[in-house]
This record gives sequence, C-alpha cells and structure tokens, in this order.
Amino acid sequence: MKPKSKRKTPKRIKESVTEHEYKKLMSAVRGDESLRPNTQQNLLRAFTILYFTGLRLNELQEMTLVHIKELLEDG
Repeated sequence: MKPKSKRKTPKRIKESVTEHEYKKLMSAVRGDESLRPNTQQNLLRAFTILYFTGLRLNELQEMTLVHIKELLEDG
C-alpha cells in the first residue's frame, strides 16, 4: 500500500489594492498631523512605489538607492 502523498494547500492570492483604496490611503497619510513631515513623505513614496510597481513590502525594504537608479537607467 502506497503512503498518501501530502498535498500542498494552494495559497490564497491576495487581492490588489484598488485605485479608490490607494487614494483613501494617500489622503489619510496627508491628513495625519501626528506624523512628522519626513515620515509622511516617506510613507507617501513607499505607498506610491508599492501601488504602481506591484512590489511586496519586503522587496521594497531591501531596495537601495543604487537599485532604484539602476531601474531608472535600465528600465
């Protein structure tokens, strides 16, 4: 008798953020007076990059300025 093979359960694909949700998020960051201006700008940049590129958060965290320059130069 063959041992039962363990089947991997498929991972659920996470839904993308809609344009409406993105705009709400950006408005919330802009309207949050408890954030320091630098923090606010960093969040706006990060959310914009994540939304328009489809990167995962951990991928964005690992990016350096050199990576960004390479992407802009090489496409």
